Amino acid sequence: MQTNKETIHSSPPEEYVRRIQNGEIDLRDAVIESYYNYILSVVSKMIGRPAQSSDEFSIGLQAFQEAIDRFDETKNVSFLY
Repeated sequence: MQTNKETIHSSPPEEYVRRIQNGEIDLRDAVIESYYNYILSVVSKMIGRPAQSSDEFSIGLQAFQEAIDRFDETKNVSFLY
């Protein structure tokens, strides 16, 4: 199934995470691009001010990628909350 940025929010994020974990590696970039503003928002909340450097965003991006890799849907929790 082909997925682009415009359709990435049409299904729950857990579906895309599952697909990435099952080998759809190309989907990872589309999900990350689609959640760019979300990642930036979380980084800003964590540091207590608007994220201003690429280093700050890079750390948030790494955390988001790690969350994708480690997410366990058997725990019945939402990926984003």
